[in-house]
Amino acid sequence: MRSRPIAFRQLENRSNRHRALLLAVVVIAGGLGYTLHAARAGGIPSSGPLVYTGILTDAAGVPLPSPQNIGVAVYDAQSAGNKVCESAAQQRTLDPAGRFQVAMPDTCVAAVAAHPDSWVEVSLAGTPLGRSKIGAVPYAVEANNAMQLQGMSPSQLNAALATRVTALETALQSTTTATAVMDNLPGPFGATGIGRTFQCKSGDLILIVSATAFLATTPEYQLDVAVQFDGSVIGHLKLNPTRAMDHLALPTKAFRVSAPAAGNHTITLLAGNTNTLSDSNDYFSVTVIQAPH
Repeated sequence: MRSRPIAFRQLENRSNRHRALLLAVVVIAGGLGYTLHAARAGGIPSSGPLVYTGILTDAAGVPLPSPQNIGVAVYDAQSAGNKVCESAAQQRTLDPAGRFQVAMPDTCVAAVAAHPDSWVEVSLAGTPLGRSKIGAVPYAVEANNAMQLQGMSPSQLNAALATRVTALETALQSTTTATAVMDNLPGPFGATGIGRTFQCKSGDLILIVSATAFLATTPEYQLDVAVQFDGSVIGHLKLNPTRAMDHLALPTKAFRVSAPAAGNHTITLLAGNTNTLSDSNDYFSVTVIQAPH
């Protein structure tokens, strides 16, 4: 008689959408002519947490007919030892490939967790087929521990997370504001630019800026509207037009101002070069978003 190992691999338990892990190796029952090919334990739902799956064939590899009287027991030693849990022998249905499943009692989860050096033994018609080391079951048992995160059940954890999310949304709504500092304000911005003052709380700011302008001549060949915050340039809106004197919308951009002091601040839009002009046909908009502190 011979035995060959089966590679460990993960399977999916379609009934509870948890992962299942292949547990055992091939076990040959000496002198019996039967081969037990594999076993795996499903993920842990609220009931029927461990499912043992195996394939039974004769010595020639032909699947055994269905049904068969099959029992599954878990021991704390490779031989002798104590039986820590079992699913008593009864008639089990085999599919055409000889595959069967045995749902282990709920108590097996705690039993296997308490005995990490566990061995599983399948019996066929009352005859044991030998024991196999359960090296992967602790993985499934740990999934049950993970479901009790911070001592809470999944439903309790979901309720706690929902409460935290609601509190966070409320905090964001109460601290995040948007202020239209300029709303399609007409030009021109003149030599010193066009500016407006606004008030903010402490915390970062996001400035959303849009503008139109026109090119006086073509040598420099670039429209440039500079953005100032309290007199310091924090960025530019730029565009390369194809000809002069066309009023064009420059790409809208966002600028971040990190943690300015609470109080009044001034935003100014002005020409970034001498070739950029505006008149009453041009418009400027600035929206300030106040982020939470």
